[in-house]
Amino acid sequence: MEAYIKIHFPFKMEDAESELQRLESNHSELLLHQETLKKQLAFKNDQLKLFQAAVEECQKLLAQSPPVESDVVMAMAE
Repeated sequence: MEAYIKIHFPFKMEDAESELQRLESNHSELLLHQETLKKQLAFKNDQLKLFQAAVEECQKLLAQSPPVESDVVMAMAE
């Protein structure tokens, strides 16, 4: 299905001005929304970096510490 613009004849100048105002308003709203999304993305990227650093630190600590036998394993050995 092809997109098309339906034009009513006779086309009035105030119709064009009204449509232009509507499009300008939509454009302004979209620019604001874009800025909000950019800020949210930056925040989420910062969060991701913190989580990745925390996971890496946990992995290092796990690699350094000796394994701990759980109560279940010790009970089975008895």
